[in-house]
Amino acid sequence: VLCADIIMPDALPVQRDPMIHANVTLAAMLPGQGLLPGASVVTDGAQVLWAGRDLPAGYHGHDRQDWGGRLMTPGLI
Repeated sequence: VLCADIIMPDALPVQRDPMIHANVTLAAMLPGQGLLPGASVVTDGAQVLWAGRDLPAGYHGHDRQDWGGRLMTPGLI
């Protein structure tokens, strides 16, 4: 779903409600960070709004998809 959103942005509505992609192993791509298990990524359509551990309170209550620890590399295409 995320790849399709990024590849075909014209097919997306102008704005969506944020979606929480929870329980991912996040490839942080930052020095000293490496892989972060138990992380979340928040998206709004094709845009990554937030990524990391300890989900900010402002995102609680939005739609949530549990990815079962799968590897996610936001922004890497």
